[in-house]
Amino acid sequence: MTSESPPELINLTYVLYDFENLNNLSNIYQLCFGHRPNQSYFKWKYLNNPAGKAIAFLALDGGIVAGFYCVIPEFYIINGKKEIIYQSVDTMTHPGYRRLGIFTTLAHMTYDYVRQKEGRLHLIGFPGKMSYSGFVDTLKWDPVIHLDYVFTYKFLFRLFSFVRNPGMDVEEIETFGEEFDEYFAKREKSIKPISRYIDRSIANWRIIEHPDNKYRLAKVMKNEELIGYFVYRLDKKQRAFVINIDVVKPEYVLIGLRGVCRYLFLKEDIKSIYTFQSGSRFEEAYRKSGFLVNPTSRGPFSYKTPFIVYGDKEIEGINWFNRGNFDIQPIVRDY
Repeated sequence: MTSESPPELINLTYVLYDFENLNNLSNIYQLCFGHRPNQSYFKWKYLNNPAGKAIAFLALDGGIVAGFYCVIPEFYIINGKKEIIYQSVDTMTHPGYRRLGIFTTLAHMTYDYVRQKEGRLHLIGFPGKMSYSGFVDTLKWDPVIHLDYVFTYKFLFRLFSFVRNPGMDVEEIETFGEEFDEYFAKREKSIKPISRYIDRSIANWRIIEHPDNKYRLAKVMKNEELIGYFVYRLDKKQRAFVINIDVVKPEYVLIGLRGVCRYLFLKEDIKSIYTFQSGSRFEEAYRKSGFLVNPTSRGPFSYKTPFIVYGDKEIEGINWFNRGNFDIQPIVRDY
């Protein structure tokens, strides 16, 4: 028997995962995603989350992990209240155990557990190409929106902003320091009723402490006052992917974005900057700064990231299935 093939007699058991032996996920993760993370990644993601420990169920065939379904808790501001919702992550079925209904069984066991724990059910997800049909067609998740990448090139940015210094200073930093406690406390809330809650501990966990992705962080200052920050990483094509950009007040949105772009084009040896977003206070600012959308299904930045939701129809009086209610930047997505 190879690691890709199950024995002829299959006797599956389904259990709530206790996360005690994180290494037993490594083999199925490699089979499903093509790389083998170490224990520190699983510990960071499933156990160190400031919002709480992940919830997961396993399908086991003896000592073989045949399937895994996991959701992680996340803090959100929903209609002005701090609430926990869950994001579906790391859906895995061993290649030798597919077409046995494992994915569906594990998913419903997880959903039932969350509903019992929280008294309600509200989930989000960003499925990959392989799992999209399973979520939408089989489990009946709602495909709220396919998010376009917005992008700009150095020459386009020059045309729109002339690469003038917008009167701000950008400083690269190693971590979210104590000054960000005051920043997050006075930051004006999102214009959307459903938005990711971030404080200093969450930001450091999500960005700085990530064991695999090496993000770069910079703060934006105006007259020696902290007015914003942004987080990015360089991809394999030396393009800057902005995972999060934020300012303390709406009045700083446009000059803040242009200051970020100016900094990236001058500091990094890159030709383009890209991100995705919906409902963000930066939406109009991207257009005014020369960012484009590829309307075709081919070429650079043509992939559209699916954002899907599942659960009860309303949360805190808000329609859970209305795309206009969500503030989305890439930091919302599990990476």
